[in-house]
Amino acid sequence: KETLSSESDDQDDSFLNDLDLVVVSPLTRALQTLEIGLYQHIQERKVPIMALPLATERVYLVSDIGKNRSELKKRYGYIDFDTAFLEKEGDEPWWFTPSDELADNYVEWRPSGEGQTYACLGEPQDYFDRRMSDLYLFLRNREETTIAVVCHAGVIDWFVQDIFENCELRVVPFDNLKPRGLME
Repeated sequence: KETLSSESDDQDDSFLNDLDLVVVSPLTRALQTLEIGLYQHIQERKVPIMALPLATERVYLVSDIGKNRSELKKRYGYIDFDTAFLEKEGDEPWWFTPSDELADNYVEWRPSGEGQTYACLGEPQDYFDRRMSDLYLFLRNREETTIAVVCHAGVIDWFVQDIFENCELRVVPFDNLKPRGLME
């Protein structure tokens, strides 16, 4: 089983012929990366593309908050916005949203010593680790053998403990993943 993390000129692109599934974060910047960088290479083969909320960036800033699913479905009609959203109804938020209890007891973990303010509450580490663990298990339990994951720096770092360049693609065998805070 291989996973692909989102351009390298010396990268062998033969994996494209083996690609069984693409999962993509539903954040617009990941959807645009998929559309510009990968979709043209796979659309003829009709490789299934699934938007997967588990693959979103850790909520740090307001830019990590998503758009309504109905809006995304209109813009990206070739992407499955239903299968991985079964627990969410209609346009219910699919990104991290704190419960009232968490919001009442929230402890700021982002830098704040120089007067920084934030327009949203950040996703606590244990919530992010749980979501990344769920993504790991989702990928591990899939029947497909070659899966492209179009996601974000924080997700990639959690999985491989390495920094990628923006839009960089690497083929990573699943057994080579080094999940940072795996909760089974």
